[in-house]
Amino acid sequence: MTSMDEGTERAGAEAVGDDVWRFATRDLPPDQRCAAWGEAMRRLRLPEVSPHGPGPVDGTITVAVSPMGLQFARIAADGQTIAGQSSDAGEGLWIGVLIEGQGLLQGEGVDTGVRPGMILCGITRNPARLVLDGRHVMLFVNVPRFVIAPRLLAQNQSPLLVIPGEGVLATVAYGLLAGAARALEAPLADLAPAGFGPVDTALVEFLAALIAEAGGPQARGGGEGARAALLQRILQRMEVLLGDPDLSLAGLAADAGISPRYLRRLFAGQDLNFAATLKARRLERCRADLVSPLHAQLSISEIAFRWGFNDAAHFSRSFNERFGLSPRAWRRQGLGQGAGEPRSPS
Repeated sequence: MTSMDEGTERAGAEAVGDDVWRFATRDLPPDQRCAAWGEAMRRLRLPEVSPHGPGPVDGTITVAVSPMGLQFARIAADGQTIAGQSSDAGEGLWIGVLIEGQGLLQGEGVDTGVRPGMILCGITRNPARLVLDGRHVMLFVNVPRFVIAPRLLAQNQSPLLVIPGEGVLATVAYGLLAGAARALEAPLADLAPAGFGPVDTALVEFLAALIAEAGGPQARGGGEGARAALLQRILQRMEVLLGDPDLSLAGLAADAGISPRYLRRLFAGQDLNFAATLKARRLERCRADLVSPLHAQLSISEIAFRWGFNDAAHFSRSFNERFGLSPRAWRRQGLGQGAGEPRSPS
């Protein structure tokens, strides 16, 4: 994540590690609130934000990043419009649900009212316009590319998808997201990223099923959709086994009942590479643990070994290459301010 400017960080934000933070405009002078709010929303990789009212923004953002890398952000604010596209957003999907309030979503193939109960989903880096009328509470979830194949959404021939709040799948999925939003109301010290682990695993399963269902027979039963769904299950299995230093493509293939050659084709079909994806996920887990108070007693080498690395020097070089600083420097920074952003694992 990028850091806010020094004044905003000092006056409006609090954090517990790099993966849990909260920002509130009420802690700022009125004449600074709108600019600080826009900066805080950009930290979520959202595009241009325009408050509706002439007065200062009254808003709060609470964020927690799950062990799998999903970013959960609860936004409670006055009326605003979020429009355009963010070049800072990583490849993947975003999910949005209104908990309170109403709005309008516009984009390629979509022009519809938004209300609580509906699930919005889109491919990042594509333009869209979300108008939120009056006071509202919303949950945004950023889903990294490796977690769920973007082609599941692309098969709908649109970068945007609106899932009505109808049927068992949609109702349960919305309830899960609304529950995550409620959890983010807790005191910051009580928000542990590990607590979102079961949520992100279940959410990805629901999301894949909902997208396939919304895509009709071709997405549900087509060969491309089936391959994408299989790879998604294998990626989730890989996430569970990240700490195993012997984790291999052959082992994952055997676990899934397919050949290593076919699994390589599944990865290649999504422009992914097994070794690069495995290393990227291990580095992300190490990155989170290095600044977590829960693992402050562990040495850097112990954290590296905990997530499947078996050579401390190799880990340090890989970490530096991916994040632009050493593991020791990252840990010393604590909150990760000024840290480099990860490069694509492709």
